[in-house]
Amino acid sequence: MSDDPTSPPPDYAVGYGRPPPQTRFKKGQSGNPKGRPKSHGPVEVDLAALRTAPVTVMQEGTPRKMPAKEVELRTLLAKAVKGDMRSIRYLLEQFLKYRVMAPPKRASAGGVVHIPNSMPFEMGTLILEQFGPPPWTRQEINAGRVRCLATRSEAQRRNDDRVGYADL
Repeated sequence: MSDDPTSPPPDYAVGYGRPPPQTRFKKGQSGNPKGRPKSHGPVEVDLAALRTAPVTVMQEGTPRKMPAKEVELRTLLAKAVKGDMRSIRYLLEQFLKYRVMAPPKRASAGGVVHIPNSMPFEMGTLILEQFGPPPWTRQEINAGRVRCLATRSEAQRRNDDRVGYADL
């Protein structure tokens, strides 16, 4: 054996998992002298500025600058036209949020109204005409009761007594 500690013994075979001794780490020397890089924490981004930052896009063969939000909405509109339901839903939410369109008005005529079983049909229709569709407050039901009792016939009174409505 020689006196040089880096020289391998004569029967040492260099190969996988057996590097030459002169390329090995010295005792006390780290394989990663700088250590693990420090994390920098969350990145702060000004989203408002990012959304309004101009982006160059090709439109009809010519480069054009437009805000990033407009590019996003144009892309979503193209997808919506092709029938992508997520794009349609998102666009409708954005249109309502920014008041580009108004939600449809409630239809005042037609439809089905549920009148509670605890009151006569005539009383329910009187309350519906005066206060609109249910749910009704206690005061509205009381006002409808007074109006119903004042306008009903003797036959209706007998029928209502026989049924025993809770709200009458």
